[in-house]
Amino acid sequence: MAKEMEECSDGIRQATADVTEGIDKLADDHRNQDAKQQILDAGKAIMKFMVRLLQLNDLYEVNLLLKQVRFLRTTPQKWHILLLLATDSSPSPTDQRAR
Repeated sequence: MAKEMEECSDGIRQATADVTEGIDKLADDHRNQDAKQQILDAGKAIMKFMVRLLQLNDLYEVNLLLKQVRFLRTTPQKWHILLLLATDSSPSPTDQRAR
């Protein structure tokens, strides 16, 4: 999954460079149809890679939650400890510094 996320990031980086290149071409000649098409294609690529990157991120989060649920199902006595830690009302060190 990490490799695919890296590939999406590289794709976004390349498409962004293509947009910049197309804008530079349009600055020279505002009627350049190839430059306009390059910008449109690069914009589509950015959107495609961003959607895939967000899907992978969601999948990662779901997998993380499933691992936590499996862990808690196999060790029910630890559930109570985690519940107590989550409801601890003592102030955190950052809260004390703010005062």
